[in-house]
Amino acid sequence: MKEFIAAAVQIAVKPNDVNYNLEKIGFWLKTAVKEHSAELVVFPESITTGFAPGMPSEEFYDLLNYIPGPETDQIGALARELKAHVVLPIYEKGKEKNVIM
Repeated sequence: MKEFIAAAVQIAVKPNDVNYNLEKIGFWLKTAVKEHSAELVVFPESITTGFAPGMPSEEFYDLLNYIPGPETDQIGALARELKAHVVLPIYEKGKEKNVIM
């Protein structure tokens, strides 16, 4: 098996601010690859929203997207550009109203 460098990123998120958190994810993904030569970058669960949304499930559902979607497209494009692999555990909008995966 080929050896590689993996980076685990633990950062504070701004609850329910997906765009702000995506900017931070991009920054730390670039940092891990460029400064530490990481080939695999692992982010914590619910990185785009925070773990406990603190809002009604209907509002939280409306905040989310399907996978693939804008969040995975954006981070996937950056990962391809950097030639890195990313673990991005995020909530996914279910096919039925108010189903969150």
